[in-house]
Amino acid sequence: MPTPNLALVPLAAAQSQKHVTVNEALARLDAAAQLTVRDSTRTAPPAAPLNGDRHLIAPSPVGEWAGHADDIAAWDAPAQGWIFLSPHEGWQAWVVADQHTLRFDGTEWSVATPDRLGVNATADQTNRLSVASDAVLLNHNGGGMQAKLNKASDDDTASILFQSDFKGYAEIGLTGGTDLQIKTSPDGISFTPALSIDAQTGAATLPAPALIGGVAVNADLALNLLPDQGRFGGAGINSVLTANNFVEPAYLNPINGSAFAGHARFLHNNSTYGGPAGDLDPEIDALLTLIRDPNRRRFGSEWWAMQITKGGGTTAPLVQDNVTRYPVIRAIGAPLPRAYTVGFYLRVLTGSAFLDQDFTSRFTRWGVDQTGNLSAGVVEPSDGWVFIERQMTFNGFGYNTGAVQIYLEQDGDAMLFALPRIVVGHVTLDPYLPGPLPNARCFG
Repeated sequence: MPTPNLALVPLAAAQSQKHVTVNEALARLDAAAQLTVRDSTRTAPPAAPLNGDRHLIAPSPVGEWAGHADDIAAWDAPAQGWIFLSPHEGWQAWVVADQHTLRFDGTEWSVATPDRLGVNATADQTNRLSVASDAVLLNHNGGGMQAKLNKASDDDTASILFQSDFKGYAEIGLTGGTDLQIKTSPDGISFTPALSIDAQTGAATLPAPALIGGVAVNADLALNLLPDQGRFGGAGINSVLTANNFVEPAYLNPINGSAFAGHARFLHNNSTYGGPAGDLDPEIDALLTLIRDPNRRRFGSEWWAMQITKGGGTTAPLVQDNVTRYPVIRAIGAPLPRAYTVGFYLRVLTGSAFLDQDFTSRFTRWGVDQTGNLSAGVVEPSDGWVFIERQMTFNGFGYNTGAVQIYLEQDGDAMLFALPRIVVGHVTLDPYLPGPLPNARCFG
């Protein structure tokens, strides 16, 4: 009975001419070992085969090969005949004509591609290619070189994930769309987009803008567009520390007969914190107590807190939380960037204030997002100093007066207004940045 794989005929007891059986077995072994075939597309034998030539027979063979589709045909010159080997699942053959390897799956031959590959590592069903190495080199082949990450659809992900101890902290690529995204994560689970580049226009946006004025980012990256840095001491003092006299800001308009006046100033060398220049006003000191980091420098540029007192006018009333209030301060009609951010400190002395907001701008109090919460625009005396930030977008024509607009209740109600800042773009302003945010003029 022939052997099950190569159909080798075993020797029989007392068999005569044993060498014939042995030679036939050796020929079949020679045909199967180190399997290399000349081609895999022939359906008929070549006219002049050479001893040992092997071919993988293509479908629908004819002539001497008829009935042997997918078999290996090896020419046995001494016997002047073809040896046929029927493949089994898992057989592989190198095809000289095509320079690739074919694998038989039990039904048909196909180009052999590894299901997974581990280089000094173990590959698995998800990570089918796994490499453990100090570096990985993808070199050119005489010209350029391009690595490609292809995904099935726009909604899928094609990205590079940066991990530490198998926890992802940053990701770059096309994550759920076709825009290029750079994302970061504190825990490998929740990712925040840091940069997005539109696939159609190439425009870059910062969905989660960096903190301006924080320890990690230089505050000088954001310049205050206000000519006096919000110091209320005049534009001419930007390059010096002192702000001796209060100067009414030209970029703000009093409304309804309201009045602007200097309440008190921050003294850069004040005696409250160990200097000789005099004690700070209690309201100024209260604001510094909120925003001053004791580990940072003690003294900085002088600035004024402006007092705004409502007049007797009653135009443009607005009702919020069942209280009617009237505008007392508004930005002048001035050209502003399409996208900009406004920040300031507010302290209501009497009555209550309301900061008008719209649903197209981000509105925060002390850095906490209150967008769309109109009641958060109400400021009471009991709130003390409040830091307000608005990220504004102006899509209209002409000038925009909505950068700063605040309402008070009655004639004589008053509030303090300090350290306003307007910067280009949508950024997150640091509420705890003591002193004025610099502008281009403050550098001399």
